[in-house]
Amino acid sequence: MRFRIITAPRTRASYLMKCLVAANNPGQSELPITHYNEPYNQRQDTQASVNWMLMDPNAVIKHHIRHLYADDVYNSRQYFNQEQKTKWYTILMLRRDIFAQGLSYARSRSSDEWDTYTNTQFWIDPDLFENSVLAVWGSVNRSLQMASELKYDCLFWSEDITGNPDTDIARFTDKKPAYRIVSEVSPGTICNIGEITERATSIKLPDIPGVEHNNLKITKISGI
Repeated sequence: MRFRIITAPRTRASYLMKCLVAANNPGQSELPITHYNEPYNQRQDTQASVNWMLMDPNAVIKHHIRHLYADDVYNSRQYFNQEQKTKWYTILMLRRDIFAQGLSYARSRSSDEWDTYTNTQFWIDPDLFENSVLAVWGSVNRSLQMASELKYDCLFWSEDITGNPDTDIARFTDKKPAYRIVSEVSPGTICNIGEITERATSIKLPDIPGVEHNNLKITKISGI
């Protein structure tokens, strides 16, 4: 079975992807990671990535939703049309806590550190934080707008990740990871968290049909 994760930045989807690769297709880890982790964003040899995912019946890939719809930036539509010609088990992975997701996104954008953090204390520009929250919210909107095309098989919340790979992939496959997966990276301490928390109270999220939220937290999504 091919697995496809559709997500946005800072949902812990990379961890879930690594768990699924280790269980469903361990040999895939020998490939360039650009073949399956945001392959349309890398743009080094996207056609080779697509050729592989169409040929390997156990392929596991992860897409950020913006890489699928922003064809003018990523030239992704031609590749996505090819990808759609085969069958996928498609997981929509979202994070209920938009505040935490936006904060994590702003932190990574500030330093361009996405996998490991070299600094344990940092300051976040409040404007960048607000921009990051709205970008994340836009990805939620686009994910739902593309639901009919992507045909999600399930909605999986970041908050349901336990950090135990066997448990976290049990709802998708009864296979076990063939090697150890590291689940967490400490994000460090935000020096101006009070300022960020205050800014959060003034952010107004645009309405998304079928999505209910309160205090930058998703409380309900209908239709998935």
